[in-house]
Amino acid sequence: MIQKSISILLIPLYLNTLSTQEYGILEIIIALSAFFSHLFMLQMDGGFQRFFYENKRPEKIKLYFSSHLYFIGFVNLLGAIVFYFFYDFIIYNIFSGRLIPKIIFALLGLNLFSRNITTLLLVALRFNNKKYWFAFSVITDTVITTVTAIILLLFYKMGIEGIYIAQLCGSVITNFIMLLVMRNDLVGNFDFTIIKPSVKYSILLVPGVVIGWSLSHYSRIFMSTSGISLQDIAVYGLAFKLSLLIIFGINALKLVWQPASINLIGKKGSKEFYSRIFDYYVSVLILIGMIIAVLSKSIINIIFPLNYSYAASIAPALIACTILNCSTIITSMGITITKKTLYTSLVGSIAAATNILIMFYYIDEYGMISIVLAYAASSFFTALFTYIISQKLLFIPYKLSTQFSLIIGTIIIAIYPYILNSFNYLFIPIIFLLIVLILSLWTLGTKELKIINNEIRDRIKYG
Repeated sequence: MIQKSISILLIPLYLNTLSTQEYGILEIIIALSAFFSHLFMLQMDGGFQRFFYENKRPEKIKLYFSSHLYFIGFVNLLGAIVFYFFYDFIIYNIFSGRLIPKIIFALLGLNLFSRNITTLLLVALRFNNKKYWFAFSVITDTVITTVTAIILLLFYKMGIEGIYIAQLCGSVITNFIMLLVMRNDLVGNFDFTIIKPSVKYSILLVPGVVIGWSLSHYSRIFMSTSGISLQDIAVYGLAFKLSLLIIFGINALKLVWQPASINLIGKKGSKEFYSRIFDYYVSVLILIGMIIAVLSKSIINIIFPLNYSYAASIAPALIACTILNCSTIITSMGITITKKTLYTSLVGSIAAATNILIMFYYIDEYGMISIVLAYAASSFFTALFTYIISQKLLFIPYKLSTQFSLIIGTIIIAIYPYILNSFNYLFIPIIFLLIVLILSLWTLGTKELKIINNEIRDRIKYG
């Protein structure tokens, strides 16, 4: 979560201090580091959350947290070593012999270890109700990483090396603060039996998450090995980063959703709660997505160099894909509750196969557009099959109107730049925004809108 937020905040700095070729290389490196991060995290943050409340007893919780921390630390230390020693293989097979300083791979390995520790510590803070320290840690990491990156890139011209030194500084200092805050929650013992259910639950998620990586990140590597220029990879990378602007809203939802949804499992009214949250997710996200799509061209023209302007044409489609993919955070509750996480990997496999086949067969003919189409098709299948399987495992009364709005809203967002470029009328952005606004309000329904209206009136009246 933090990594995505920081990378979005620093895009202007990266694009104005790195050449287009260097930024293309950075996109490939980001894809590689994301793969190793997913692989060696083992999705233990998800397992930690899933079984936290079952172990929230004074005699168990400290050992539960400590055992997770030591386990993740050991596994990721091994991962950092493996990543470094894969240098020659990666340079030859992925970068086509382009020389990348070996120090960058050493920094990537250290970041792998430190960042995955950061992830688990943040989850532990949130679930232990240390909300102040959670927020403080997130802000500290962001500020330190950002300031260090600005200094190293602008004043010392350190390029990609400077980026990863900055990220390492941010995570190490933040980890020290979090460990200090949680020192009373740590014990020196390690007990594998207490984390065994978490490990079994999490490992079944790993194939699905790695497959998910293939949907969102593998495209850079595929383009690199298919002869696509570093400049085109850089343009696609920028478009993808713009699509992640919507992640800020999704992350805000996840902070509340994950502990609340798990804590409500099996309780009266939980299914209706899940359904209402899905209504709000679709209503808010399609509207925000449309606003970002309308503004994306202006954002790119004002902030970024001119050779990245084509990113505005494909960013809205990637925004739509992000909304579809992240809808599974909510619609997968049937899988989460029944602990049938193997289905997540199955859905991911179908989506990944679709993604790779479309890229493979159409990359030569359509270039970057084939990458976007592949991601769109795989995102649709991910959302569709996750919903169907999850509902089969445990029915949750999601509204049909909300499902309709999700599909139609994402389609409208995706086609917006092509309609605008074809007709180029000034009123087209307004029409698109109005259509999506109406769709957004319809998704919530009259009853929910009345509740919101009454809440606003009460706040105005009583302060």
